[in-house]
Amino acid sequence: MNINDLNDDCLSIIFSYIPLKQLFIDRRVCRHWRQTIDNLVANERHLVYNQAINGTKRDQYFYKYKDNVDSLLDLNQFECVVQLMPKLTALTLNGIKANDAMLPIVATSGANITRLHLMSGEESLTFVGFKYLVRRFPGLTHLDLPNCQLDDDLIHIITTNLHQLVHLNFGTDRNRALKNYRLSRFTGHTLRHIGPRIRSLMIGESMYWDEQLVQSLMASSARHVTTLRIHLIKLKALRTVCEGMPQLKHFYCSFNGGDINTHENNVGCVRHLQRLHSLEVLELIDDGRHHCGINGCYSVYTLDALMEAMNGMSQLKVLRLIDFDNWHSFKPNIDPLLSELRRFCPNLRELGISAGLFQLKAESYGLIGLLNVSVLTVQGDSCLNVGEGLNHSNKHNYLTDEVVVELLKSSPGMRRLKVENCVFVGEEAIAGCLQESATRSRQRIELIFSNTRLNSANQLTAKVPQNVSLVVTKEVEAIDLEDYSDGSSSFDSSDSDSIHLFSEDDDDVYNEM
Repeated sequence: MNINDLNDDCLSIIFSYIPLKQLFIDRRVCRHWRQTIDNLVANERHLVYNQAINGTKRDQYFYKYKDNVDSLLDLNQFECVVQLMPKLTALTLNGIKANDAMLPIVATSGANITRLHLMSGEESLTFVGFKYLVRRFPGLTHLDLPNCQLDDDLIHIITTNLHQLVHLNFGTDRNRALKNYRLSRFTGHTLRHIGPRIRSLMIGESMYWDEQLVQSLMASSARHVTTLRIHLIKLKALRTVCEGMPQLKHFYCSFNGGDINTHENNVGCVRHLQRLHSLEVLELIDDGRHHCGINGCYSVYTLDALMEAMNGMSQLKVLRLIDFDNWHSFKPNIDPLLSELRRFCPNLRELGISAGLFQLKAESYGLIGLLNVSVLTVQGDSCLNVGEGLNHSNKHNYLTDEVVVELLKSSPGMRRLKVENCVFVGEEAIAGCLQESATRSRQRIELIFSNTRLNSANQLTAKVPQNVSLVVTKEVEAIDLEDYSDGSSSFDSSDSDSIHLFSEDDDDVYNEM
């Protein structure tokens, strides 16, 4: 039987399993296939435009960007793809840098788009581009601009023109933002203009102090959001956030660490989280890159403060206590909390915890295994990976190959296990996890090993079972944050373009495009 003997419905089912990039090649086979594929993609509502679709265009224009050529937008390819999808309501650029020239294409072919997820870079949106964006898409409900160097003026344009916004994300993604990741021209005072429909707000890391940012949040409609991501230089501002926003359900907070100097002591401030009784997702990131010296620093966590914070969070489903490459001299023992965590949070299904923040011994990992969470992220202590010159209170490593395998064995419901930042974990742990996963053939399991003894999965001799997705990576930075439950993604870091002067004739710029 020839495939062309199939009717259009059968062909459409077959084509629906083929990647979009390959479909555009298959359109050239014959008129019948072209018509069938066009009818199929014409009903698409969400386009994730990535490198596989974009391809790499190496002409003279792109030659000067040869170091970043893979992330540059091919306008011709982009226009061809968008024109085939007139019903688009959501557009995501994944691994591709947005630019001003793409906006007229989107405005013409994707007039119904209400959700945009863009990234920045050398070829990013300028001041003129942002003004054009808010004029042509006043009905946007979701706007994601991670790692984009926004300033107060750009935030003012967005918040005063996009009155339908439900979700605004200009947060910092540490997966990609290894340098120039802080907003140098953002103070936060223009957040006062955010519209009343906003429910999810993710704010980038500012170089300024927290007072103005927090005051603007409390004075605006953003005070009523249910999802908040924020970076606090002084963790004491956490009290104001928790008292003013008790309705929060998803809270992602990074901070500059503990006992920074003799004037600031943030130790124990996490106890204010006890006011957030509706929390379902809590992520705390100790980002001490700016102050932790060769002798390390104090952890902001104490057992008493954590017990106070967690007691009463009966609706919590996700808990991540993450360390961003810090060197902590003194760390609390939280075994009592781990033993009570299931009682405090009966619905807990994901846990992320770091040996860089807490004293995690063999007994601690045993208590973690008894929690039987579906998703588990464990981080080793980065102090143990960088030599003997550190003044560290406890240099013994408890996160071993045997412990990693035992964590998986003791959690029959586990769907994802991620091990980060431990050079003592290697092939033996991965082989043991693969062997244990093979006994759960009806259960899909994802295993991720980042910054361990192995550099890639090619070094493995063990066979990977069909029900297992295995990723072995070696990154410059240890932390690899998980995808947020609200759909935020990972994008490349970038520097902002030069700011153009505001003009009433900005739309004329695009008449020649």
